Amino acid sequence: MLNCTAARGALAATVTSILLLGMVAASEAHASTLWACVKKNGSAHVFRRKPRCKRGESRLSWNSRGPAGKNGTSGARGVPGAAGAPGQPQKALAFSVGSEAAIVPPALTTVFSSAGVTVRLSCSSALTSSSAALEAAGSGRVESGQVNSTSEGKATEELQRSVWDASLSSTGVPFARLKTNFTAPAGNVAHVNASIATSSAVVVIDAFLSVGFSSPGCQARGIAYSIPL
Repeated sequence: MLNCTAARGALAATVTSILLLGMVAASEAHASTLWACVKKNGSAHVFRRKPRCKRGESRLSWNSRGPAGKNGTSGARGVPGAAGAPGQPQKALAFSVGSEAAIVPPALTTVFSSAGVTVRLSCSSALTSSSAALEAAGSGRVESGQVNSTSEGKATEELQRSVWDASLSSTGVPFARLKTNFTAPAGNVAHVNASIATSSAVVVIDAFLSVGFSSPGCQARGIAYSIPL
């Protein structure tokens, strides 16, 4: 029994040695197949190429990289991430209004209301001229600019203010004004860009403004964007 146990121990030690030698040889052979001729007493020779083993020897072969194992079980689902910050929805407001001129007081027509601000078209008439104005009522500040011309694309006779910057009030403040000429063609047109900042939003306006003695005397059309802060 002792001899049998010793022989098994020697065989195990020999096979272990073969495996260690095989690992070294594999690193040199770049993952090529390894071969060995193993005798019954456990002694063996390792080869890089397929050998012809002698009678009484067993031929073994193996690779430095074995076949891929089965996929492991899926891990537990992770904790959901925190919700992202909310976006800034934009509300578009299209408008197109017209008004006849009035002498005293000027005619006021609501263009739109948004973010606590109301924009109105003011249309007034004097003996020799008429004027169209955009004004805003509420709390905040308005900044705007306008480019003017006659209906024929020429410079206007009446001096038109091109830049506006003012604090809003509950009664309303103008941020664009257009007057008629003293000679034909009387009507003038303007392109107006404005931004109104309140405590909760910014309202951006892109508008066309016109004034003349034909009906309607004043017109405003365009689009506004209300962007929450």
